[in-house]
Amino acid sequence: LKKLLAAAALLLSVQANATVISVNLDQIQYKVGETINARLVVSDIQTLISGFEASLNFNQDLVELTDITFGNFLTLPGFYLENIQNSQSAAGQVKLTEVFAGAFQEDLLELSVLQPNNPFVLATVSFKALKHGISEFGLTDLSVLYSPMNSLDYEDTATIGKAATAELVSAPATLALLLPALFWLRRRQS
Repeated sequence: LKKLLAAAALLLSVQANATVISVNLDQIQYKVGETINARLVVSDIQTLISGFEASLNFNQDLVELTDITFGNFLTLPGFYLENIQNSQSAAGQVKLTEVFAGAFQEDLLELSVLQPNNPFVLATVSFKALKHGISEFGLTDLSVLYSPMNSLDYEDTATIGKAATAELVSAPATLALLLPALFWLRRRQS
């Protein structure tokens, strides 16, 4: 009986893969006033993804939310139904939800042709850098949907979130950078 339980536990642990949603920034350091693009990228995908939900947390004292764009890999071009897309922002957090509107196996087959194997962008959230500091972009309340939305047996798998950090710096003052060189040249000429 112990061997049977150990074998069952091993089998279940091997099948318990977790999907990963990460925040990828287009660069590490930003000047005040620049746009920060935070891409929510999904990887370690087990099968066709038909929806997701994620909350992106940010420091509202350092960055300001400016735009949200959902990715193209849950949407069929010219599809007869619109996906359910929702974004809600509150102080320091934006909650993103998208669910594929297809209800038939043919719809899912077309969607599977559209989705790459791994990884792909679920959404891009843009911010404006307000002042210098270090801002972390973290993820909470993550879930990935792996079946048609009208199915009663959908699989909402374990999802791991990976955060990203951006350093917001002041634009260097050109005169402040040149002053030491000018003093050195003046001193040399004397």
